[in-house]
Amino acid sequence: QQQTASGQPAEAQQQQQQQGQPAADAQAAAAGQTAEAVQKQQAPAADAQQPLQQQPSQQQGPQPPQQSSAAAADGDAAAALPVTVRGSDIPDGVRQLMQGHLDFLTSAGQLTVRDMMGPLREYAQVDPYVAYHLWVLVFPIVWATLAKQQQINLAKPIISLLSKEYHQRQAMARPNVVQALLEGISLSQPQPKIPPELIKFLGKSFNAWHIAIPLLESHVIIFPDETRCFDALAELYKLVGEDDMMAGLWRRRCSSNSTRVALSLLQLGMVERAQAVLGELNSQVAAGQIVPSARGETANGEIPRGEMVLWVDSWVQCTKALTQWDVLSEYARATDNIPLAMDCLWRLHEWAPLQQMLVQNQGQMEPAVSSCMLSAYAALKDVDQATANQHIDKGFQYALAKWWQLPDTGCGPQLALLQTFQQLVELRESGRVLVDVSFQNQRPDQQYGDTKDILETWRLRTPNEWDSLIHWQDVLLWRNHIYNVVINAFSNMVEIAPQLHQLGYRDKAWSVNKLGHIAYKHGCPDVCITVINNMYGYNAMEVQEAFVKIKEQARAYLALPLDLRAGLNMLNTTNLDYFAAQHQAEIFRLKALFMAEPGMNDLEGANSALSTALCLWRQCPDAWLSWGQLCDRRYEEAPQSPHALQFLQYAAHCYMQGIKLSTGNPATTGMKTRNEEALMTSLDLLPRVLHLLSFDDKNGVVGDEIQKAVDERSLPPWIWFMWIPQLLTSLTRPEVQRVKPILKQLAELHPQSIYYSLRTFVLSLREAAQRSVQEVSRQKTIIEQQIAAAMAEAKGDDQNEAVIAARAKLSTLTPSPENIAFDAGKEVMERLRQQHPVLGSTMEGMLGEIGSKFVPRPLERLLAVVTALLHRCYKTPAANSSPIPPGLKREMGGVCNACFQGDSSKIQARGMQPSELREGFLADLNPESPGFPHTLGELADKLKSWRNKLQTELEAAMPTSLRLEEECRALQDVQLGDVELPGQYLAGHEITPDSCVYLEAISSNVAIVRRSSSSFRQLSLICSDGKTRHMLVQTGQNMNQGQADERMMQLLRLLNRLLERSPESRRRLLAWHTPIIVPVWPQVRLFEEEPSYCAYGEAYEINCARFGREPDMPIVLFKKRLASPDGSYQQVTTRWLRVWVVSWACCWGAVKCPAETACISSPCILHHHRHPSPCTAYVIMLHGPKLRASCCISGPWLQDPDCSL
Repeated sequence: QQQTASGQPAEAQQQQQQQGQPAADAQAAAAGQTAEAVQKQQAPAADAQQPLQQQPSQQQGPQPPQQSSAAAADGDAAAALPVTVRGSDIPDGVRQLMQGHLDFLTSAGQLTVRDMMGPLREYAQVDPYVAYHLWVLVFPIVWATLAKQQQINLAKPIISLLSKEYHQRQAMARPNVVQALLEGISLSQPQPKIPPELIKFLGKSFNAWHIAIPLLESHVIIFPDETRCFDALAELYKLVGEDDMMAGLWRRRCSSNSTRVALSLLQLGMVERAQAVLGELNSQVAAGQIVPSARGETANGEIPRGEMVLWVDSWVQCTKALTQWDVLSEYARATDNIPLAMDCLWRLHEWAPLQQMLVQNQGQMEPAVSSCMLSAYAALKDVDQATANQHIDKGFQYALAKWWQLPDTGCGPQLALLQTFQQLVELRESGRVLVDVSFQNQRPDQQYGDTKDILETWRLRTPNEWDSLIHWQDVLLWRNHIYNVVINAFSNMVEIAPQLHQLGYRDKAWSVNKLGHIAYKHGCPDVCITVINNMYGYNAMEVQEAFVKIKEQARAYLALPLDLRAGLNMLNTTNLDYFAAQHQAEIFRLKALFMAEPGMNDLEGANSALSTALCLWRQCPDAWLSWGQLCDRRYEEAPQSPHALQFLQYAAHCYMQGIKLSTGNPATTGMKTRNEEALMTSLDLLPRVLHLLSFDDKNGVVGDEIQKAVDERSLPPWIWFMWIPQLLTSLTRPEVQRVKPILKQLAELHPQSIYYSLRTFVLSLREAAQRSVQEVSRQKTIIEQQIAAAMAEAKGDDQNEAVIAARAKLSTLTPSPENIAFDAGKEVMERLRQQHPVLGSTMEGMLGEIGSKFVPRPLERLLAVVTALLHRCYKTPAANSSPIPPGLKREMGGVCNACFQGDSSKIQARGMQPSELREGFLADLNPESPGFPHTLGELADKLKSWRNKLQTELEAAMPTSLRLEEECRALQDVQLGDVELPGQYLAGHEITPDSCVYLEAISSNVAIVRRSSSSFRQLSLICSDGKTRHMLVQTGQNMNQGQADERMMQLLRLLNRLLERSPESRRRLLAWHTPIIVPVWPQVRLFEEEPSYCAYGEAYEINCARFGREPDMPIVLFKKRLASPDGSYQQVTTRWLRVWVVSWACCWGAVKCPAETACISSPCILHHHRHPSPCTAYVIMLHGPKLRASCCISGPWLQDPDCSL
């Protein structure tokens, strides 16, 4: 039988041709294409197999022709394939399968778009997301095909469609028609202009926030003079809780510098200063000094009305935060602001006017959560629980409806509603309390368990400390009203049930002190003093709460420099007989703080007060720390005085005592719980102790105090976790003997906290220590020879001057600091291995495998070297037409010699032989070859070409992941046992056995991560807490750069502590990203890879690859713009040229926005020799299917006909 190249017998093909089946033509065409492709790919293989195919033909005699006449008619490509399989050998099942596949391809090739529309319509009826995405995909494409006049004509019908009332039926649907229409419009270029008020309404009514806001943002940039776009965008920002975005928008729009100042003060939480600025602006408006603009535009010093409204709204918010409700009440009456007036009345406990206003405005009030809560307040005042529950239920319904309208992502809008839900829940609980205590006379034996449980729950259910001060007032002011009701209900039960009589006093005092504390934390000390002095209203108070009240008042006075004397008088007039010894000690400490303030400067009095405090209670950590700071301050003021050394010793002793008492076990200090404020203060002062040890411990007094505390084991080891790098550095300094016991203690109790850093430290000093030993030995040998020669010359006289001098020189030989540090580190490591032999061997084996097996391959290293050389070309301060600097030529020669000589030339690359790679690289980039570039620009182009070539080769040759058992079988079989997660001690927190995270296993997949032309291996560590940590194995790192990165992460962790303490930064969730960096070898480290984080450079490269852009284009344009026509650089003496060049280059090389919106460059200040005033230029780039740029110029140049840009 004869068989063609398609794999079917010739008889079958002839039968198919006779029947006129179209599959035969498709099969013949496919066979021809396959033969041609296979012939190109397998030509060497076919040539190599020719002898094997000729042997059977010689044995069997003449063979039939290799192709039939029908197959020969299909083309010469089919004849090139040899016959290897007979047609009769093909099973019927395979033949039927191939025939069915050909039939499917034939039928699929005849389908049209019309055939696809029917199934799509049916599927869109089942799944609305299909219809949604189809519209969003198709509408921008169709819109771009329309003519400009057609787009203009369709703008009004689109606006009319969006304004239809029947869309309200889908307001609660997800997704809905309005979302699809708006998103399709937002992706269209050019966008049809839609009224901003309509966009705002649709965005907040149909849950299209994240579609309407970018749409309005683009309108603000395209139409900067339209105030309606600004107003609509500002309102949407306010509704979704983006206060910072709204402040930034107003900062661009406002015409008064005072507005910018007030907005900045509000963002920083300086409410009192912001209120003063805003009050002054409103006063000027009332006095007629500021005139509002008639049309909303700024002209002749006039201010837009929208900006004046912003002043009033911001002033109202500041006044609310400062609890000035009486001032707001007067303002509401003067301006006839009914909602604000009712909001003030319930806080001022003016219930009769509130009920009257609710009755008068019952039909005019907008149905909302706030109105329902006001009605519930009034009903609960009359103990009308049924009516109150009705209003509370309505409030829940309105809140839930509003919750459903909020965006799905983000937490700012939801946070405000969660606070509203808390108030509604507490209103319902208040009704139960009022009902429970209203019948107390009829039930004298009742225990009132429900009331006690609710009041105890309220203590636990408090807002976060960083929440808005207004929300704290809303919660605690209403609770105080309930506490007053409880106090009045049990006021006559002092003798019958004393525990019930004190039921409301304790909770009310606690809530008042808590509100004062929060006001102080938010930077409002005046509010703290006002709340504590005026809000309680009773004479009776528990001793503990009375002490807290005095402490909060004193701290608030300390924050007011002008009221220091008043605060000290308040403490002096306090009767201490009612307080315990620890409370009296704290009061004396507060007195010392007042005396030590710069305004009073009574250091001796402060010293005496602190001494008295510690005499009263020696276990007070705050007093020890304050006394240490006072002695440290006196030492810093006069470090050369006779008493300076004594003050330094006192400071070190007090610091050690304070740290010991604040970080130790509370049971040993006689306290129930740990003092968190003292703990934070002691941790903040620990680096000061290390600083004194390193730079001021000339006589050893600081070291003696630290040594004493370490020997007593009174300091917990976890306080040194964050400062292990500094402790290791101190091994190379004179304080090595003071630091070594601390490191030994860490090695005994927490070996894995120090193992990685200590091991790398010892390995990095090994070579330097060996060289130092050799040098000392050599010098010792020389000096000994000199002594022997001097003794021989002096005929054995030991008292000879030459012998004495030589011996004195020998006695001065001491080990170098590197040798001392190496020996100390080795001693600590030996102590660790003695105490934990199994753990030490396990970790040593694990780190040895990680540092040696997970290194990049030669081709990957070559790509990294080429990228580094390309960056060197960009950084070279020379034009592209200038010759290559000699230093760069030498580097190129060194790279060629290192990469392509000896064993280094054995680069395994798929599809490219090492000889081809070597010859091509040397021909292009070897300085000795004739093809080496002559200019810097040509060299950059060559390097860029090789970078792209190597990247292509790597993508084809290297997989995305490797198998751990193939790369490092020993690491897969290692028994982790008690090995902990590397780097968990870097945060400086206490690690208890329950909170310690252990390694369970290492994932079998080792990912290959390529970033910035560098390749790394990624290990996935499976931990005992159920999480998987990803670690990059970074090799070829510089030791100094690695230490710098570790110190930078350490600094950022310290800054995160400060950000956590500030309410403004904590509310915004501001924190530096601090990945774990664990050194493995001096040139190898583990770097934590968080999947949810992405570097800006990586995002930029991905975006450039998406749109086919060159990532280096801004650098090339920048250098080209700076160079003169002859290729040289001129010295720039003014800044405006650099600003223009940077803005120009960054604009044309900017990343294209994925949302296809518009971007605007920074203002470019242009100067002209004929005009005294400069010109301001903005380059606006519209991103879409076609890139368009325009330059907006303002200034006197426009009137000059001879001046052009």
